[in-house]
Formats: sequence, structure tokens, C-alpha cells
Amino acid sequence: MEPLCGGIDIGTSNSVIATYQKDGADCVITNQGKRIFPSLYATNTNGESYIGDPATAYIYSPAYFGVQYAKRVIGYKFNSERVSANPDLCIAKMRENKDGKVEFYKDGWNVTETPVSIYVKLLNCMLERTVEYRGRKLDKVVVTIPADFKQEQIADTEEAIRQVGFTEENYCLLKEPIAAAISYGFEDLLDGYTLVYDLGGGTFDCTIMQIRDNNLIILAYGGDEKIGGLAFDISIRKWVMEQVKEKTNMDICYPKSRSYARRMHKLLKNCRDAKEAMVSISSYDIDLYDIADEDVSDTMEMILLTRATMDHLLEPYITRTIEVVDNTIKKANIRKEDISRILMVGGSSRLLCAQKALTKHFGSKEILKYNVNPDEVVGLGAATFCHIWSQSKDKLSMTVNGRQINLIEVLTLTLGFKGRDGRMVALAKNGDPVPQKSLRKLLTTPVDNAECMRIEFYQGEKERAEENVRLRCFEWSNFPLLPKGQAKFVLSLYYVNSLWECEIRDFYTKQVYVERQRI
Repeated sequence: MEPLCGGIDIGTSNSVIATYQKDGADCVITNQGKRIFPSLYATNTNGESYIGDPATAYIYSPAYFGVQYAKRVIGYKFNSERVSANPDLCIAKMRENKDGKVEFYKDGWNVTETPVSIYVKLLNCMLERTVEYRGRKLDKVVVTIPADFKQEQIADTEEAIRQVGFTEENYCLLKEPIAAAISYGFEDLLDGYTLVYDLGGGTFDCTIMQIRDNNLIILAYGGDEKIGGLAFDISIRKWVMEQVKEKTNMDICYPKSRSYARRMHKLLKNCRDAKEAMVSISSYDIDLYDIADEDVSDTMEMILLTRATMDHLLEPYITRTIEVVDNTIKKANIRKEDISRILMVGGSSRLLCAQKALTKHFGSKEILKYNVNPDEVVGLGAATFCHIWSQSKDKLSMTVNGRQINLIEVLTLTLGFKGRDGRMVALAKNGDPVPQKSLRKLLTTPVDNAECMRIEFYQGEKERAEENVRLRCFEWSNFPLLPKGQAKFVLSLYYVNSLWECEIRDFYTKQVYVERQRI
């Protein structure tokens, strides 16, 4: 029996699991008859827990402990700008755990969760439904990650995958834009350059690729983690609150009330519903029931949002995506006119304002491709890739319709270490081809008779190391005391499943000072 192969796209707002059958990849249908699983979790003091669609009825209830948008904070330190700028983002309160990362909690409740544990619950929910729907377990799975996921985000995603029972032999990670391209089909990518415009729930990613000499070459990545459907929803919510204030001279609800956070989350959901509805209609009444205080609701029960107003609110974000597109084209060393097609990915890519902006910028509507459901395209592509991978020993080589296609990726983030002057010393740069063998760098002692060496790794593009994301720090000692520069060590770097590992040996004796491990 052939292995059952699957693809999983864990999204900020919604997730997808697909399997590969004889006639191709298709989504697993939820118990509610839908093709997507809301990325939601809710539980109460009686131990009743709900995941996905069933959680939508309880997620904002004060009687429940609810978590949403876990993807936005997975892998982040609690004291990071991402977390501190959005303390109420995930419904549950956040605090620092023993590892310095995010922990979800609720006052007075003896229950805590982490982004990893929420991922585990979502994965288990989708995997259990797959058994019900397909009649058997997945044997292999490909899980997708955003192109700009950092080391800790990838590591925490892998931890969740391992916790649900997959081993390194039966899972792998795949970047979302590559999965999308696979879903659209390589046959349509043979001429010219392809741009993947991925406007999802949490972030915006842009990728430029080309098939040349049987190689799928990823030429450049770009993105902005502050742009996406969630940012759009927040912008619309802000407008609603301003409109209520302007028309009633009152706040929509008392900011210091115990129910304020719950009401704000419910209003955010209503704004998201309005945004999604206006893909096909020109106006939407946003319901203020159970959100506005009684004095306000006596005057305003609903507020009308038109598509023109929404487009105006979202214009700065859409303009920013075009800037990212242009910057990515520049990184790829091509011209705007060289782009032959734009693959539309992510639920927010349905927005007409995004499509109009791209049409105007590139001078053609035909260049936009959205014949695959943008919510499902990544999960479907991951399932197809999983099937291809199961037939091959090499994750970087695919046989498609009898044609061998090799995948050539580039790095999306610079890896470096902190120099003595505090500057970032690059070891592998953003845009460099993904290394197929180890990278090596010679390290020497900076002073006479040095007793200890230390290297502190960072990821990012800033000139000052400490302005980038700090990874791990390694120290080693017990080597001969020699004049400056004469004690030498070889730093070896390995890129494995989108994660960096390192090893440090003595240049002369080959003694290992830092055993190979994840950075």
C-alpha cells in the first residue's frame, strides 16, 4: 500500500490539511462541511475544549479561556516588539515563561498554554479528522512555513510536529510560496518569471521564481510581517470606533470595563466578516450588538462600511505591498516587465483593491492568476510535494510529468555573529543560494593568551548585531595559551530542514569544542 501523504498549512486565522489521492491533492473536509479549520482554541473550567469551527461559539466568552492568532507569536520572546505591541492580540493574556517566550494564561485559572501547545492541539485536531475522513493515518506530511520565518519560529514549529508523532523521516518543511507554485502547476511557470503575491492573515510575502534548465530557482524573497488580513481588520475596527465617537460623542464601550477586551475582539471579528464579504458586495453593515454600550447602541445599532471607504483605509497597506514587490524584483536583478505571471495566494489576495493595485502597477489584469482557491493553494501544494517526496530520496528534486525538476532556493535571512565592535559579521547572506554542503569560517583568538572564546549568533539585516534577532551563544575554553591569532578554530555551519546547526573544532588537532547542534 502506498503511503498516505498530506500537506498542512497552519495559518494565522485558518489552517488547511490536504491529502494526495490518485487523482491529485484535495482538502480534508471538517465536520462542519468546510475546507478550512479556523486556528482557534477554547476551553472552560470543566475541561471541555473546542478546536477549529466549534471554538468560534466560545472563543470570546468570559467563561472560556480562548486563544487565537498563535502563529503571530510562535518562536518570539515575550519581550520582543511583536508581543509588546499587541498584548491583547491572542485573546488570552500573555506573560513570559521559563524560556523567555510567550505563555498564555487567564487570571484565576489554573491553566496555561504556549504557541507550541496550541499548534499541537490544532495539528491533532486536523490529523484526527483526516483519519475519520480518509479512513487511515497520514504516513508522511509536509508542513509549510512562511518564507521569512526565523530560526526560533521554525524550531518551535518543528517541535509541535514532533509532539504529534512525526519523526524526521516522515515529515519535512516547505516554504509557503513554493507550495503555492506547485499547486498552480509547473507547466504554467515555464516561460519568464513568476511572482508569488501572498497576502495572508498575518503577513505579506513576495517571492520571485523561474524554471530554467529543469531547475526551479527561487531568485528572491521579500515581505512585511506587519501587513496582512489582521492588520486590515484592526484598521477597519479603528475606523468604526472613530465613527461612533464622531457621531455619538461617546466611546463605543467603556475602556476600563472588564468586558472591554472581549468586546474589542468581537468587533474585530465583525470587521473581518465585513472585509471578507466585500470581495463580492459593495457595502456591509457592521453589527454593534453586544459590543457597544447601551447608550451608544440606542443611537447606533450598526455602522455602514462601503467598499470605497475600506479601500481608502487599506490603501497604505496595499501600497506597501507594491513597494515590497518592487524591492523583491530589484533583489532578483530583473525588471518589472520581466514578470510573466503573478500567483495570488492568501485569503486577503481576493480583495479587489489589491488586485486593482497590481493590475495598475503591471499594466495588465491577465497577469494575475487566481484559478486555485487562495485559502487552500498552500496546503494543496504541500500535499502534492509530499507525494513527490515520498517517491524520491531527495527533497530538492521532483519528477513532474516525467520531467526532473530540481529546487534551488535562496536564504531569506542573513545569519551572522556579533563582532568585537558590535557590528553584524555575516556568515550567510540574505539572497545567497541555500548551501548544499557545510559552510566554514576560520576563527582566531583576538588577544594574547586568550583563555576562552565566545560566539553569539544573530539573524537579520541590521548593521548592528543587537538590532537583529539573537539566536544562541556558544563559549569554549581549555585550549593552548598562544599569542593573538595563533589559536585557530573552524566554525562549520549546516543548513538542515530550514534550520542552522553549527560545530566548532580546533584547526590543528580537530578536537571538538562545540558539538554539532542547532544554533
